[in-house]
Amino acid sequence: MRPEEINAGTKYIITFNEEEKIKKVIAKAFHNDIDERLLKFEVKGHIYKVGYDNIVKIKPLWARWLKISGIILLAAAVTALLLLFWYRTPRFHNCGYFRSGLIMDGSSGYEEGDWVCRGIHCYCYKPLEYMDKPIIYLYPQETTEVRVELGYPENTLHTYPKYKDYWQVRAEPDGNLTDMATGRHYYALYWEGKNTVSVAHPSEGFVVKGEDTIAFLEEKLAQLGLNEREAEEFIVYWLPQLEDSPYNYIRFQTMAEQNKNMPLLITPKPQTVIRVMMEYDNLEEPLEIEPQILPTEAPTRTGFTVVEWGGTKISF
Repeated sequence: MRPEEINAGTKYIITFNEEEKIKKVIAKAFHNDIDERLLKFEVKGHIYKVGYDNIVKIKPLWARWLKISGIILLAAAVTALLLLFWYRTPRFHNCGYFRSGLIMDGSSGYEEGDWVCRGIHCYCYKPLEYMDKPIIYLYPQETTEVRVELGYPENTLHTYPKYKDYWQVRAEPDGNLTDMATGRHYYALYWEGKNTVSVAHPSEGFVVKGEDTIAFLEEKLAQLGLNEREAEEFIVYWLPQLEDSPYNYIRFQTMAEQNKNMPLLITPKPQTVIRVMMEYDNLEEPLEIEPQILPTEAPTRTGFTVVEWGGTKISF
C-alpha cells in the first residue's frame, strides 16, 4: 500500500503484521497532508488505531465483550458478598420485617427476635408455642381403674398430679379421680407442653370481638362437645386473655392435629373421645378469613368418655 492511496476514515486490511512497516506507511500518509486524526488498520484479526503520534492495538470485539462481562460479574460478586454480610448481621435486621422460620424450644438460648443463622440460611427466631392448660376428664360408666399415658411425655413442661411414665387413677362416673399412688382426689389430669405441630399461617378460623368472647365460646364449645361445667372452666380460664383484646383470631385444632401433637393412650379404651384445643391470637383490627367449619351437633357421649380441652397462643 502506498501512502497516497490512504483515504481518511477508511478501514484497511494490511497483509503484513510488522508494526514498524505500518508506522512508516502512516508517517508517509501524514506527510501527504491527510488530515484525518484516526485511521484503522486490521492485521491478522487485530485492529490498530492510529493517531498523529502513536499507534495502539485495539482488542477484537469479542475480547472487548469478554472484558465487559468480567467487570459485570465482578460487580455482581461484590454486591452478593455485601448482601450476604448484611443478611447475616443481626444489628441490621428488624425481625418484624421477616417471616419467622426457625422455631425452637426454650433450651436453645435464644430470645424472640434474635437473628439466627444455620449455615447459609438465617431466620428470625421465634419461640416454640406451648399447649396451655390441657386438662383431661374421665367419665367411666362405673368405678374403673384407668391408666392414662401421654404419647410424647418428653414434650411436657408441667403436669399435675406429677406424671411418671403414666397416670394410674380410680375414676368415678361423675368424673372424680383418685390417684392410686397417693390417694389424693382430683377432678381432672393436667399437663402443659410444647406444640410440635407445624405452626402454619392459618387460612380459616373466626375473628371475634373481645366483648363477644363469652357468647362465641358458649356456642362453639357446645358444638364441639363440652358440657356446661367443662365449658365454664374453659371460659373462666381463657376469658382474661381474650375479652380485653379489641378482636381475637380463634381456630380449633382438628382431632388429627391434636393426636399428632400429643397422642393419648388410655386403658381401658374409651368409647368416646372429645378433644378441644383452641388456637388464638389477639388482634387490633379485624381481618378477612374463611370461617372454620365445625360440627353442627355435639358428639354423642357413649360409654366410657374422655374429654380434654386446652389452648395455645399463636402469632397470626
